[in-house]
Amino acid sequence: MSITVEKSLQQRISWASIFAGTLIVLAVSFLLSILGIALGFSMLDPLSNTDVTNGSGTTLGIWTGISLLLSLGIGSFFAGKIAGIHGSVHGFLVWCLALIFGLFISVSALKSTLNITGNIVGSVTSATGNITSSLGKGVVQVFENSNINEVLPNSSDVLNNGNKNVMAALEKSGIPELQPNYLNSQLDWAKNKIESSIKDIAVNPQKSDEIVNDLIGSLKNRVQSINNSISKDEIKTAITKNSNMTSKEADQAVENFLKERELAVQKLNQAFEKAQTSINDAKVKYQALKQDAKEKAAIATQVAAKTALWAFIGLFLGALVSIFAGRFGAKKATN
Repeated sequence: MSITVEKSLQQRISWASIFAGTLIVLAVSFLLSILGIALGFSMLDPLSNTDVTNGSGTTLGIWTGISLLLSLGIGSFFAGKIAGIHGSVHGFLVWCLALIFGLFISVSALKSTLNITGNIVGSVTSATGNITSSLGKGVVQVFENSNINEVLPNSSDVLNNGNKNVMAALEKSGIPELQPNYLNSQLDWAKNKIESSIKDIAVNPQKSDEIVNDLIGSLKNRVQSINNSISKDEIKTAITKNSNMTSKEADQAVENFLKERELAVQKLNQAFEKAQTSINDAKVKYQALKQDAKEKAAIATQVAAKTALWAFIGLFLGALVSIFAGRFGAKKATN
């Protein structure tokens, strides 16, 4: 009696029929894929002006779904028919084994899909302000292509004063704004500040807005400090104290110095304004670049979500088809 029961339990699951059904699923799926490729190429007309990609994705998805369901149905049917009993169970196990084999066969494609999905998720996160490093490089290129480093003139001879005695007297005064190289140093500061900001954007692209705003604010504040008027009495005191000029000569020297400094400041202001304009233009281009990245990330995420949903629906329908096909095959075996 015990031998009969044990033998009956062993016969409840036929792994031979399951493996046979799985092989049928893979073979039929491969044949249908080849057929789909053949039909797809036959419908393409390279000489046509119509976009060949128009609707091809939907057609491919529909054919893939039909191929999946048809191959699972045929394989499960034969598995149930070979087993002769418990067709639903055998059909479902065929679906499970075929799914496992399919995952192993397409493991490289799956890894690629997961990598793409990960990049998409990263892009969506960056849309809130954390731009990816690749986008950061694009931002740097936007600023560099805007020729920011070329909008400022050379720092040599921004202020040319032919009176060496006056320049020497002003230098001895120790007042920063009266130093002969003061305006040149401001020009060098602006160049270094811009170059430093571009490097900061490359290292911390997620802080690009903050870096650009800080750069523009720093340039504006520096222009205001340069434009601050210098007292004539302060200049005259510095000249008379550190030179042998008389009061009248010092007055004339002050007038000459102020005229030349005013022209130099105008030239410097124009350079700063040109730099700020170039930075603002680059900022606009960068905002457009970031917005484009957000839109592409949103579209890619929606596509990935829809693809995953349809994949789930297809696999779920495949399981149902396998169960019913296996059951139908088992019934045919008993007839």
